[in-house]
Amino acid sequence: MPSLSVGIYCEATDWMILKAFVCRTLQKKPSGIEVIETPSKGGSFATFAGALPTFLHKYYKQCVSLVVVCTDNDGKIDLTRPGAPSEDPKHPRHARHAGQRLEACRHCVLEEKVKDARPALRYLPPKDGMHWPIVVTVPVEAIESWLLTARALVTQGDKYMRAEDLPGGSRLKTAFYGRPFVTTPDVISKALPVINDPALDLSDLAAYSPSFRLFVESLQAADLS
Repeated sequence: MPSLSVGIYCEATDWMILKAFVCRTLQKKPSGIEVIETPSKGGSFATFAGALPTFLHKYYKQCVSLVVVCTDNDGKIDLTRPGAPSEDPKHPRHARHAGQRLEACRHCVLEEKVKDARPALRYLPPKDGMHWPIVVTVPVEAIESWLLTARALVTQGDKYMRAEDLPGGSRLKTAFYGRPFVTTPDVISKALPVINDPALDLSDLAAYSPSFRLFVESLQAADLS
């Protein structure tokens, strides 16, 4: 029987990737985690963020142990080109302004949504939503940047070590999957083997990817007792 239930609110097939990273970070077998996934149906970030409180109530009623909220950052600037800024100013990176809230930061917006929703998540005692583990993560610029760097760490000669310097969009998906759209079989055959490769050290991935480091640190700090 699963020892941990996880609600994942994310984009499309990203829940499978997130589950694999949760398993590795918490050192649990996939069979030890029950996932209730709620992939968003596309649309704007505002729509994704606006629907978050509804799904927090859903997970709360289902008494899940942990919630993971994830959406891509979607910055459009190629930081590898000469003279490029340190980030897309329209899509600021949360790791670059720790302790400071920015209106344009997706991570900050989602954390604020969680904060505002918590007081209403107290109607099923003894489960207190004020202390319920809810992890917000915003991969920079997309979750494929984590995958590309992970693959580079375990594949000699792979060129995508600093994938967070690349812009979001179809380029990242094409670089990892070989095409600009992703299916469940793609994740199973290409993404999961990389994540589960024993040669992959998550601390190395966190060193190259600040957004992944924030995700891992939040998971490790979560009170799952």
